[in-house]
Amino acid sequence: EDCCPSSVTVYDWVNGHYHAMDRLGVFTTCEELFYSKHLHTFSMMQKHCIQNIKQSIDQGKAVIVWAPTPCLEFGLIKGYDEENQLLITEAVNDPHPDPLPYDNLGLSEVPILYCQFVLDSSPIDINKAVYQSLRFGLNEWNKENHIQPQYVCGKKAYDYLIQSMENQRLN
Repeated sequence: EDCCPSSVTVYDWVNGHYHAMDRLGVFTTCEELFYSKHLHTFSMMQKHCIQNIKQSIDQGKAVIVWAPTPCLEFGLIKGYDEENQLLITEAVNDPHPDPLPYDNLGLSEVPILYCQFVLDSSPIDINKAVYQSLRFGLNEWNKENHIQPQYVCGKKAYDYLIQSMENQRLN
């Protein structure tokens, strides 16, 4: 209701991204873990993901990750430097971002370790893909509920934006 800047990223990343890629005929899998200082095995998950990232890069496939740079947005890991323990990144806001140290994977300001790996692809019927995408968009536009009760989506989100601007209740 106050236009929280994170509202556009509050959705089920795992399922949402899987279904979006599926509509394109791209088969993916992902790892997602919300960091907590109470986790005993977080570093093991980092190592597991780094191993899979390197394997994917060696196969010529970049990896989609959450916040590989200071920009709190999805970016790409497109290479690695084993000697210096660095992941080579690409981000939406910086053509030449700093590399990401292995130990910092998943530890951004919003600490979520999220890696999406491209595994394979299949031919798709473009008409079916367009239809499914339009159906998805229409369902989102008319959705009554959101995965988090304090957020809305679709038409309601635009109504909230307008109300917030009119009432000067902007976060």
